[in-house]
Amino acid sequence: WPMPLPLCLAISAIGIAGEIAGVLADSVQLGHAAVYGALGSLTLIAAQAGRRTKPDEILERIVIWTLYAVTVILLTNPRFLTGIAPTLITFEFAQNSWPFYSVLWIFVSQTLAGCLIALAMRDVIHQAQRDAVIDPLSGLMNRRGFNNALKREHRLGDVPALVMLDIDFFKSINDELGHEVGDRAIELLSDIVCKATPQGSIAARIGGEEFAVLINDGGAAAAKMVAQSVQMTVAN
Repeated sequence: WPMPLPLCLAISAIGIAGEIAGVLADSVQLGHAAVYGALGSLTLIAAQAGRRTKPDEILERIVIWTLYAVTVILLTNPRFLTGIAPTLITFEFAQNSWPFYSVLWIFVSQTLAGCLIALAMRDVIHQAQRDAVIDPLSGLMNRRGFNNALKREHRLGDVPALVMLDIDFFKSINDELGHEVGDRAIELLSDIVCKATPQGSIAARIGGEEFAVLINDGGAAAAKMVAQSVQMTVAN
């Protein structure tokens, strides 16, 4: 989530300064007010930043509303209130009511931690799924991803057009100029193929120097345009 870093740093600095001032002044209330006020402000900013992204997943929504709950707990707990308004709430009341807030804090923090762990696991799974079908050198689909796309088109009953490309004498490039130059040639051609691929179509590196483009719309005419575009770009 995009966070206003300067504001967050300023709030953190105020919280630390308030805690130090509380220690120097031998005032527990001042330290509590500074720390809980800063933490509550930071969680509120985080919740607002998450809400602005308009998340679709239920887990992200739970995280946002849990952050709001954390904000409320931090800014309404008696230790914070005694620090900013000692005449309204006594320190003894704050100490006696703290067990209730501790239990509430444990419940909310465990909920937040569980959601964050679930989101992290989701991201790991999504990345693993992506890595399984993406060629790391070219950034295009690999053979597995391309075969899955072909099967999907077959199930839908579509008849796409197919363009096949490869690099002539690629082995001699690796042998004479080195594998780094060969990799660079793969990267350059991948970029050319990607730019020539129409929107909604699929480009893939299906072998060492072999590429394929699966074109959903336009048929043979669109396939011919893609092939000519790649050929002209390479020639120039």
